[in-house]
Amino acid sequence: MEIKVLKIVNLLLEELARFSNLTLKERWIISAASVMVSRNIELQKLILMQAEQLQQQIIEEVKVLAAVMTTNNVYHKFRHMVGKVQYSRRSPKMRMGQLANRLLSRREYELAAVAVSTINGCSDCIKSHEKKALEAGCSEQTVVEAIEIAALISALSVHLSISAMES
Repeated sequence: MEIKVLKIVNLLLEELARFSNLTLKERWIISAASVMVSRNIELQKLILMQAEQLQQQIIEEVKVLAAVMTTNNVYHKFRHMVGKVQYSRRSPKMRMGQLANRLLSRREYELAAVAVSTINGCSDCIKSHEKKALEAGCSEQTVVEAIEIAALISALSVHLSISAMES
């Protein structure tokens, strides 16, 4: 199985190279944030080992971003699905801006946030962070590339989980 995992990671590295609207740093930030919410420990370790160009403080900030964004995604999905006015008036107690050290640029932050929100399936958060990414100077194609990375990471996570069950 180890050879299969290495082949998958090499495929990921090849795929990341094709995203021309994203800087190399942005690709790894989005990959790291996406893998944090993939809940696949093996893939998390492999991706973070490959993300050598990211400083440890940035990796730690990405971990916080993924965890807090997931908290907000769950809360906002609940509010949206239930649809009661009294829930929509309340806001979650945890705010991203209060926890982040802001080592990430606004552009990097919003691209990672829209990727995590997409994986977590929070439509309100996706819309909000897509808008903020565009306001931070991203093109729609750049946002699409961030989502393609999130989708690729999610697919790899599922593939590895299935492979682990079969072995």
